[in-house]
Order: sequence, then structure tokens, then C-alpha cells
Amino acid sequence: MSAISTSQPSQKRRRTDEGDDACPPIDEMVKDDDLWYSDGNIVVGSGTSLFRVHKGVLSKHSTVFDDMFGGPPHRGEELEGCPFVRLYGDNPVEVRCLLKEMYGLREREDRKISIDTLCAFVRLGEKYDIANMRRQGASILEKIYGPNLHIYKMRQNDFNSDRGPYENGSFPVTPWKKQYCFSVYPLARDHGMKSIAARALYECCRFPLASITPALVPRLTPDILWACALGREELMKRGAEQLLKLSQEGVQKLEDTDDNLPHCICENNMSCKRSLRVTYDLVGSGLAAARVDVLDGGGFHSGRGGDPFLKRAERGLCTHCRFSLHGIMGEEVASAWEALPDILATAMEGIPV
Repeated sequence: MSAISTSQPSQKRRRTDEGDDACPPIDEMVKDDDLWYSDGNIVVGSGTSLFRVHKGVLSKHSTVFDDMFGGPPHRGEELEGCPFVRLYGDNPVEVRCLLKEMYGLREREDRKISIDTLCAFVRLGEKYDIANMRRQGASILEKIYGPNLHIYKMRQNDFNSDRGPYENGSFPVTPWKKQYCFSVYPLARDHGMKSIAARALYECCRFPLASITPALVPRLTPDILWACALGREELMKRGAEQLLKLSQEGVQKLEDTDDNLPHCICENNMSCKRSLRVTYDLVGSGLAAARVDVLDGGGFHSGRGGDPFLKRAERGLCTHCRFSLHGIMGEEVASAWEALPDILATAMEGIPV
């Protein structure tokens, strides 16, 4: 008896879950304190953890388990008179979350879940064909990383706030740490959520490469590091293209071209012209700081902090030219948001074989 995943990850990558190499003998495994029922009729093993549960409960929620238990009689290992089934390749923490959900043991305070439970819903919900968990997990991911730029930027402001986003009553995961994007990225990528995977990878790429270590990401893989390195390069290219739109011709309006918008005419021709030329020359010569955060439009489009280069570009500009600059960058940010899956497509393909 064994459980086999039906998902087919790309040949360019291999996801390494805790438990892939952890197949210890039964006598070296540990019984779970909460999920060991004396009247259970099946023992499930994952990593070094043992769970004595009921076939009926597992079959009720999962067609995969139902088919498994409905097959020929078990002829493998047993423990305390119960058939033993080892779940290869599954993270025991996620298996525990899955079983607790099946038994209704998860704390439902404010209907929030942990990051481990979220991963279990998506990953194991698909592997074991548990439709309601899979749908719930996908819905939560969409809530965190979408569905539109405005909501996403509000979430980012929460991520960067002192109190943290999970203190927001509507945020579905608690606690939440910014580095959880490194868990969400491979999860969404491997389960067909391309837009969510791209947005999560974008968040990963905002971390300096030198900071992406096992201390920050306990389950760090070479594939994730590759995606971050290549993703940063692609984002920098897009960032440079955005800044090249800040030419004098693009920003400064010296005459009224629309009777309905006379206020857009530049108030200080020479000063604005000089400032815009300096900005454009810095970008064109490659001296501008690399721009990874392509969703930061500066001014009222940015969250806390904002792009230092854009802030400097605003200096010396009249009110109307600053307004024009913000408008251009706002359009560029909206365009980058829609294009993120394409911008990061190569990075998400994984390490070349």
C-alpha cells in the first residue's frame, strides 16, 4: 500500500519535501500525541511521525484513501495489529495538519489558518483528491496575492507595518512572516497557479540574494535560489525600461494639448528640464540604482519607504511635472503587475537540465 502523487512537476525542477529521504524503521518513529487513537484501524507514517487513525475518516474526505483501502487486503507491515501505510514524500507537519482538519481538531479562531495548514490544503488536498481543502487553499492564496494591484499593494503595506498583516481582521493566515513567500512560490508554481506563483516569486526577489539562506528559509532548495537570481535579473531589466519612460518629452508638458487639462502645463520650464535630463542621463548611462521593485511607482503609488531613485527624480520638478511623473509610473506599475507571469516565466521554469 502506498500513496502516489498524481501531479507531474516539470523535468526542469524537483521539489524536495521533508520526508523524501526520511524513511526510518517503524521502531525509530514517534507516535503523535494527539492523533493516536486507541481504536484506530490504520497507522499512517510520514517522516519520523506515526498517526493511528481511522480508515473511515480518511476515506470520507479523500477518494485516494478510499480507493486505497478498498483494494486487496493489506499484506505489508503492521503496528499494534493495524496495517501500516507510509506516505512517501510528504512533509509530516503538513500531514498532521491534514489529519487534524479531517478530524475537526484545528483551532478555528477567527477562521484563520497557519502557513503549514495552508500548504497542506493545497499540496495534500490535490495529491489525495480532497476537493474542499484544495479549493479553500487556492482561495486563501488568491486573497493574499491578489486579485488586483490595489488590494495587493494594501497587503504589502500591511506586511511592512509594525503590527503585521495578521493583526488585520481580514487576513487569513496567522502568524504571517514576509519570508513565507518562499513557501508560497513553489507551492503555487507546482499546482498550476501561475499568477500567484509569479507574485510570490516577485516578493522572494525583493530579498537580497545574500540574505536568502537556510536561516531565513529552512526548506531552501537550489531551485528557489536559481529562480530568485534569474528573477531579479528579469525584474531589473523591466525596472530599467520603466525609468527610461521618464524622459523630458514624456514627462514635461510645455503647452496645453488638451483644453480640459490646462493644469498639466509645466510651471518651471528650465528647472524641470534640467532635472529630467539628469534623471534620464543617469538611467541611460547605467548609473541609476538597479530597480527590482517594479511595482513601486513612487509618490502615491508606493507603500512605505518608496523607491529612493524616484524620490530623487522628483526633486526640482514643479507640481505638474511631478504629477505627470507619478502618472507615467502608475501606468508602468499597472502594466508590470499584469505582465509579472511573463516577466518571471523563465525563472519559474526551473534550473535547466
